[in-house]
Amino acid sequence: MLLVNWLRLFLFGSYKYVLTYLFALPHKHQGDIPHSTAPYQHFANKIQPGRNVLVSASELWIALQRTGKNPTRTEAKQYWSKYSDNNKVLDFETFKEISKSIPNTTQDEFFKAVRALYGKENYLVPSESLRELLTSGPESLPLDEIDRIILSHTNSGHVNLLELWTSFEQTAEQCAGIHDGHLIADRRPVGSFRESFEQVISAYTKRVPRDCACIHARGFMVFDDASHLFAHQYDLYLSEDTELTVSIQLVSLPLLNPSIDPAFNNIDAELFLLRDADSSGHKKLTAFTNVADAEKCRFTFRTKAAKGQYTLVPFTTGAWFSSQPQLQSTTNHHNEDAPDSDHSTGIPLYHLGDGELLELSEEYSNALEAVFELTDLDGNDNISRNEFDIFAKRSTGDIVRDDDWNVVTTSFPVHNDQLTRDGFMKLHINEATDCAKNDDVTDMWIMLESMGFNRQLVLNRTMPFVVFLTASNCNPRITPTEMKLVTTTSEKAIIRTASELGVAQDIGEDVIMYKVTNGLRVSLVVENRGAKTQFVECDVKEMENCRPSKKLPLEMTIPPKKTSLIIHFVPIHKQNPWRVNTKEAVKVV
Repeated sequence: MLLVNWLRLFLFGSYKYVLTYLFALPHKHQGDIPHSTAPYQHFANKIQPGRNVLVSASELWIALQRTGKNPTRTEAKQYWSKYSDNNKVLDFETFKEISKSIPNTTQDEFFKAVRALYGKENYLVPSESLRELLTSGPESLPLDEIDRIILSHTNSGHVNLLELWTSFEQTAEQCAGIHDGHLIADRRPVGSFRESFEQVISAYTKRVPRDCACIHARGFMVFDDASHLFAHQYDLYLSEDTELTVSIQLVSLPLLNPSIDPAFNNIDAELFLLRDADSSGHKKLTAFTNVADAEKCRFTFRTKAAKGQYTLVPFTTGAWFSSQPQLQSTTNHHNEDAPDSDHSTGIPLYHLGDGELLELSEEYSNALEAVFELTDLDGNDNISRNEFDIFAKRSTGDIVRDDDWNVVTTSFPVHNDQLTRDGFMKLHINEATDCAKNDDVTDMWIMLESMGFNRQLVLNRTMPFVVFLTASNCNPRITPTEMKLVTTTSEKAIIRTASELGVAQDIGEDVIMYKVTNGLRVSLVVENRGAKTQFVECDVKEMENCRPSKKLPLEMTIPPKKTSLIIHFVPIHKQNPWRVNTKEAVKVV
């Protein structure tokens, strides 16, 4: 019965209020969603203009639901009793703390309840059965409101719970995007983009011995979808044999979604050092990060490196991104197989001011400031030809020709043949003007999505970082290359490490599972030594203070004579003990 109540409360706790808030109650379409005020403040002002406090547990309950959270009325009353001022009012700062403390409901939790109620694979539920379930209990909703939502997901008398979840996830993301964006905007001014990088760099370089050469480069990783991680990579040249210390440190930027912001979370990251083994392009794994400073989200390795040419490849398991709504490809501008994307919705990117002159919206201007900092890889406050090439290849798939660069440098402000910040902004004003003439913002959204923005202009797929290199005997030279898919490279490195250093376990005839732990993560790898294809299922019943990189349970196909990476686990709070029981995690099916 507890599961029945939980499912009912989940389906029509946050789902009903989030959905009607965005699409049915005060707002008729996306353009009416309040972007200049947080959902809390909008709700308080709607009750009484000018009011910036909540005055009851019921108001707190609805306000939390309108930020994508899912508390019950009883839980809201408990929060009210604990945090309100003499049980009379609750201010915005306190509301933010409450909201941040409430975990989001996950898809795994939802379908665990579904499986308990309707069977493992039965996601088509009779609408009458679901209606009866949801109209019972102490927190049931009026029948007409339940019917309104059930009918929108009913086909041939059945409700598709997969579609229902997807609809909830997409709508909750929009609410959370609005809410998260304003939590960040409230936390720090947008003008601190550059300062965020400079603080990290200054703090690191102060600790470098004076007799060592230290260089750094910015970059970022971005998920195009759930399994494709792209990142800046770096060519490294060492002129002499040297003691080498290499670190990657994550950077907290304004507009980052708090759920992936290193200021609030112990996000994992790694660096692989690959040496060019021969002229054919073959690279050999030489070193990788194995020391973590959890507080600073900094990850380091030290090694004796011979002179020569190397490649640095950043990596993250994606575990902190797995709770995000399903990621869709953002590269359909140069991928014919990618799904179409509707670029007509989202925060307005520009408007017409006095005299019909086009002006960029405040939100888009702030996003462009972030894009500039993510593009300025050497941090000199200008965009070089190489940096612009990398940006253009990432955002459009195009290669910048000499004639193209000449147009840029002769049409917009430059300094030492590099595009200035002002020039970068004017370039995008020019693009917005062209888009406005054609009433088509597709190209503008393609650029923003390629950098990791969602439709609320919150960075929810991006991980900014700085790479530091300290050498004892030479001045290392590092050059950023175009953003490349790092998933394949990192998986090869992890598979090799697991096969050589991991703990092996027979899980079937000619099937071996390797478990490798490096202090930063636990990874499971499966080798199929046989001559026939094997199918494996992964599910973990016991884990503490850790999160998986993929949703469980999962199934994978392992071809003959092949080895595949199955999953990673990373700690949530690195300062606390964490464990995962993988003894029977992977089985041959």
